[in-house]
Amino acid sequence: MTQLITIAIPRITRMLLLFAVAAAVIVGAAARAGAQSVASPMPLTMVNSALYSFGEIGSNDGTVPKGSLTFDGISLFGRTTTTVLNDGGVIFSIDPTGTGYAILHRFAGAPDDGENPRHDAMTLINGVLYGTTLQGGAHNGGVIFSIATDGTSYSILHDFRRSSGVQSHSCFVESNGVLYGMTAKGGGRDYGVMFEIAPDGSGYDHNYSFKAGSGAEPHGALALSGNVFYGMTRSGGKRGLGVIFSINPSGSDYTRLHDFKGGKYDGAATDHGYVVISGSIMYGMTTKGGAANDGVVFSMNLDGSNFTILHTFGAKAGDGSNPYGSLMLNGSDLYGTTANGGSFGKGTVFHISTEGAPYTVLHSFAGKPDGEQPIDNVIQIAGMLYGMTTKGGANKLGTIFAVPVTGD
Repeated sequence: MTQLITIAIPRITRMLLLFAVAAAVIVGAAARAGAQSVASPMPLTMVNSALYSFGEIGSNDGTVPKGSLTFDGISLFGRTTTTVLNDGGVIFSIDPTGTGYAILHRFAGAPDDGENPRHDAMTLINGVLYGTTLQGGAHNGGVIFSIATDGTSYSILHDFRRSSGVQSHSCFVESNGVLYGMTAKGGGRDYGVMFEIAPDGSGYDHNYSFKAGSGAEPHGALALSGNVFYGMTRSGGKRGLGVIFSINPSGSDYTRLHDFKGGKYDGAATDHGYVVISGSIMYGMTTKGGAANDGVVFSMNLDGSNFTILHTFGAKAGDGSNPYGSLMLNGSDLYGTTANGGSFGKGTVFHISTEGAPYTVLHSFAGKPDGEQPIDNVIQIAGMLYGMTTKGGANKLGTIFAVPVTGD
């Protein structure tokens, strides 16, 4: 049952953030696209990036968010994996200024509701948010849900079951009025599936079952270019370290474009990340691999040629390490987070050019009262990068943060 709880949160004191948010409200949907030029990254200085620390409303609050945010031009929306009482998590909204935090739905768990939503951002279509949970539902394999941005009309659209896909770690890409997604388990070989479903919950079908030899356990979302989907798997392939693949919406013409090899010159074991595409080039990250085995940023042509490491994490002191998420692309700029590393060993927000240089750590998380261990991507609104951390904050239960695109 949907439950709405709203509280006021003190405004962040940095004038830069207030200015940026005011601009975001004025430009509305245009700001949602995030199509703005950005200044060159600036050197790191210590600040508290937290807009909101989970646990502020005691046992009623959500905790430990393991995903990213959705912006509808007015409010930010997200999910947490659990609550202070270790329940099934919540869906929330919050103003970009850090005020007006509201719980839109509390996940009740099996058998009537999902629980433990993870990774990616909810998909927004015509004022309705679509998402998945890792667990819960009639078969305890997770659910697909929808909810209006005002917190009404929460609905279970599909209960995952092992034969046709369970344990979805990501949300959707929409094409021709159909939602496409993936699960990490289930299907013919229990290595996950690619599926489609209509926004009203009808027409669910698993179009492809993943195989160990050609890529298994996809934890990220699909990316669409033309009429072809591109994605990554966490395991499988020639060395068991995951692959980059392409596939048609119908599930035909699955092609393994790159097998991650690990070591100094390749990535390994991407974890709930997806690729972003500009023209004929895709960009992505892996959690491991590279010279320090702390992950890499890479680029590759859509046909699988010219795989290039743009940055190796952890090779220098103070760098981030182990990205557990995806990149955000804005023109020739890429932004992302790492779960570890940085000046305090608690994760970073970084910028890198699509050419590979410059690379700059924009923010090093410090724990309390700052956040700690972000594991998903950021979004941009009027010169600010918004995201979440799984730990840290005033209550050590995670935060919603904001960092200028030019650094602290």
